[in-house]
Amino acid sequence: MYMALIEIIHYLITPKAVNAAGIFSWLNGPNPATASDLIIFVNIVKNIAIGAVGAIAVSMFFWGIFKLFMSGGDQNKVTEARKIIIASLVGLSIIIASGFIISTFISITS
Repeated sequence: MYMALIEIIHYLITPKAVNAAGIFSWLNGPNPATASDLIIFVNIVKNIAIGAVGAIAVSMFFWGIFKLFMSGGDQNKVTEARKIIIASLVGLSIIIASGFIISTFISITS
C-alpha cells in the first residue's frame, strides 16, 4: 500500500506527468502562464487538500466510534468519544463547505 502511495506522489510531482497532462502548459516553452493555468492549479490543489483532510476527518470519526464501543460504560470515556465524534463531524462539514465555496469561486472566475 505504501508503494502505491509513493508511486502516486511520484507521478503527481514529476514534471513529465504534469506536462503530459497539459496542466502547466507554460512549462513547455516561452509561453507565459495564463489565468486558466492558475485556475486549474488551484483546482488540483483544492482536490488534493480536501481529499487528504477529509480522509483525516473520516478516520477521526471512526476512531471516536471505536472509542465509544470500547468505553465499557465508563462515563468519562463515553464523553471523550462523543467529543471526538462531534469534532470530526464539525470538521467534515467545514471541509465540505470550504470545498463548495472554493468550487463556486473557481466557477465564477473562469
